[in-house]
Amino acid sequence: MPYWCGNTLSVKGNSKIAQLQLKGFVEKSKSGNGDFSLNPTFPLPSSELDIQLGSGMDNGLAIIKFRNGDDKLLKPYLDYEWVKKAKLRSLEEIEESLIKSKHADLKLGLKAFNNLKKYGVTDYSHWCEKNWGCNSDTWDSSIKIDKTNSFEVFFFTPWGPPLSWLNKVSIDYPDLRLNLKWAVSDTKCGTISTFNGKLTT
Repeated sequence: MPYWCGNTLSVKGNSKIAQLQLKGFVEKSKSGNGDFSLNPTFPLPSSELDIQLGSGMDNGLAIIKFRNGDDKLLKPYLDYEWVKKAKLRSLEEIEESLIKSKHADLKLGLKAFNNLKKYGVTDYSHWCEKNWGCNSDTWDSSIKIDKTNSFEVFFFTPWGPPLSWLNKVSIDYPDLRLNLKWAVSDTKCGTISTFNGKLTT
């Protein structure tokens, strides 16, 4: 289970242009059921990233990369205790063992391999962490203020705040002032304000 980070996002737009941007931001940020979501304003590039994580994918990816001339993922297996007990002395023997024991999912491994080449990450979770700052979308959002010149919403994200998402949104809506207060715990918390992609505090 992840640690949940509580976030309060406040958005203000005082000028006419900013108010139009605010209206567009709010309308776009609401998912189909009206909940606040990160994805509409900074969407996942493809459903190809939605693959099942686990050791099957990890082992499959290590094998696929090995078959393509990269042994960095498979080579550390030589030090694994189960490999030593099985007296496997080469990467080829490890590959064969993983496949025979059905501990490697080559289809998922190939998908992850192709995702790495295309998107720089293997899956949805890693893409979100890289581009949003948290490894999945919001949970249990609650809109507190929804006016012409101001908007405030509370939501949870796993493990930490969506700081990378905040920076991207600030660039896309340059006339809006965004303020994010977040807290994972009493000692791990903070506030960040942005305007036109730049920190203002």
